[in-house]
Amino acid sequence: MLSLPENTVILFGSTYPSINKFYIDTVFVVKDFEHSSKVIENNGVNYSKIYREETLEQLDSYFYQPSKSTDNRIYHSQTWWDNKGFFSFVPCKINRENNGFERLYLMLDDPLFGLSKNPTGKSFLPKCNLNPIELWHKIVEIATKQGFKLGVRFDEPNVME
Repeated sequence: MLSLPENTVILFGSTYPSINKFYIDTVFVVKDFEHSSKVIENNGVNYSKIYREETLEQLDSYFYQPSKSTDNRIYHSQTWWDNKGFFSFVPCKINRENNGFERLYLMLDDPLFGLSKNPTGKSFLPKCNLNPIELWHKIVEIATKQGFKLGVRFDEPNVME
């Protein structure tokens, strides 16, 4: 994860081998990155107060321990505003029947994805032959079939800087 190229697709979620499903929280498309040393130098000035407090400050030890091969990276997502045909999103569905929310899932044994039952880092899709754009389109197709919308904008709480 230290040197992901532009347009890499990262699937954030949870694996449940007992029910043969991977639940997707976020589909993240890598747009670019910033070295953690630069973020430290400028005190995260390019990020919101909430992001600094809830993400960057939580990764304090990560920032101050660059890897042996390269500086750690903060990846930025490609948004709908960057590319309307290939962007990061959160699967969203309103469920008025209960207080919870549904989550998009992929079947672990779907041969198209070749998902690992114990995904970690780059080994997550070791047998997937789809390129990033094909993978993204397939996930969007499955999300649509499961009744999800592609969430692309979420406002942060309004706090004083």
